[in-house]
Amino acid sequence: MDFIDVRFDNAALAEATFNGVTHRNVSFRPAFALTNRYFRALKTVSFDGAQMDKLSCAALKGVGGDLQNGTLI
Repeated sequence: MDFIDVRFDNAALAEATFNGVTHRNVSFRPAFALTNRYFRALKTVSFDGAQMDKLSCAALKGVGGDLQNGTLI
């Protein structure tokens, strides 16, 4: 599955999985202000085997996403 030019605005992402998904120009914006609650929710998102461009990767790393098992394309 590919997500291209997708904006996850106001999405509840706690415990979501993006395993094996390709992300290109994807943004994640919180449903609430940038708080510890949002950062904790992003840490529960799984990106195992996901592929993403540099822009999407940088955006996720900037808000604390765990991208250890993802790869850059």
